[in-house]
Amino acid sequence: MSSSRFYPMDPEEARRLAELEAAAQPHGPYAPAIVVGLLGLLVAVTVLLRQLDVLTIDLVAWGPWVVVGVGIVLLLVGAVGIGRRGR
Repeated sequence: MSSSRFYPMDPEEARRLAELEAAAQPHGPYAPAIVVGLLGLLVAVTVLLRQLDVLTIDLVAWGPWVVVGVGIVLLLVGAVGIGRRGR
């Protein structure tokens, strides 16, 4: 006899464990990465348009609203992530 504390697994138990592991894997794209990427693209386009003098943004008036908007988007994405994790 072996001194190993592990025991051989029967095929039925191995199949159930494989199904459980496959079901636990998240499906689809990772939403926070997509949101952060889109925010980065938005910032890049805004900077480009400002550098080309196509767009003028008053950061004193709009800056706080942009920060609040980004915070709300990240809060919503986090809440959705927490909600999906519970399933």
